[in-house]
Amino acid sequence: MTRRAIQDRLTASFTSETREKLRRFIHKEYFAVHKRLSLKQVKQRTEEWIGEGDKDRDPSISVIRVLLHGMEFSFVKLQSRTHVYMDPGLCKLQANFLRIMKELRTQGNLMIWSCDETWVHKGMRPRIGWQDMRAVKQPLTFLKNGLTAGNSAQWKKGERLVIVACLSHEGFRCPKVWRTGRVDDGGDYHAEMNAEEFENYIETVFIALRDEAQKEKKTPVLQMDNAKYHSRVRDKMPCQNDRKEVMSKWLKDHNMPCPDSWKKKEMIEALKQLDRRDYNVYIVDEMAKKYGITLVRTPPYMAEYAPIEYGWSSIKKAMADSRIDEGGISFDPRQLTVEEVVEEADALIDDDDDDEVFDLEEMSEMSVEF
Repeated sequence: MTRRAIQDRLTASFTSETREKLRRFIHKEYFAVHKRLSLKQVKQRTEEWIGEGDKDRDPSISVIRVLLHGMEFSFVKLQSRTHVYMDPGLCKLQANFLRIMKELRTQGNLMIWSCDETWVHKGMRPRIGWQDMRAVKQPLTFLKNGLTAGNSAQWKKGERLVIVACLSHEGFRCPKVWRTGRVDDGGDYHAEMNAEEFENYIETVFIALRDEAQKEKKTPVLQMDNAKYHSRVRDKMPCQNDRKEVMSKWLKDHNMPCPDSWKKKEMIEALKQLDRRDYNVYIVDEMAKKYGITLVRTPPYMAEYAPIEYGWSSIKKAMADSRIDEGGISFDPRQLTVEEVVEEADALIDDDDDDEVFDLEEMSEMSVEF
């Protein structure tokens, strides 16, 4: 009997009431208060989670361990993403996004594109694979005998490229590649982007989306995140951290009272009386209105609402699997075309990747149901 079969069999031997109470017990008593969970503690507090149908059972620590695995708990390296779904501010943005998408979908007949950026580099290789553990333990001996020191992950990344594209029902649209000229150092690729370049690119997207939507008589919608270069403000309203001179100039430029005798505190009070939404005009939002595009911003840190993220994942997997540094896609030639990377990677997915990529409409439906 396999380990999975043993887990399933033992888990099924407990009532659904016990399993549900155990899950709630762990979440409320430990996860919600950021308290470290141990099997010994769960064992000591059995009476708090055992169901009526299992009152005569006294599960050991070993049984509890198997039960938790059967319930899809795992002892793994913890991440910090849980706070995203518990932070009031982020939850408010999430609710607003879902409300907007629900209202749009109620209208129906939409053409939705999802826009985002990612990076690739020449040395991309699979992070998981078969390894000769004896070679890892005795690398010099294996090298001396004409073998290798074992399989390796990427160690020489090479030049990094920034790719921006949109994902639609028909696949990737409007791909563009920025050659950074930099070797991938593990830093944030966002530093290599700027608002002006992105605004020039997004205008071509708006035109393409508008024209295609008009042809199919649909309402064009574009999803994107709130990256800094997506959100440049025209004539930005000063904030409290700005210098006094900046505040004074802005108030006077907008024909608002600002005597020379005013101190910074008085200027801040004057600015507080104003609604930033009436003055801060986002350039990309202005462009979207110009071309008749409904622009929807996805909530921060919640990439699951951006369908193109699933596309990027598939592209990177395909690139790594094809060993692009050994006869696959190469980023060395200086004659690299704009479409080469995305089109060739898209073909790799079609040929080699059996995993389904979520389509845009399905993801939007999931968002509304959630």
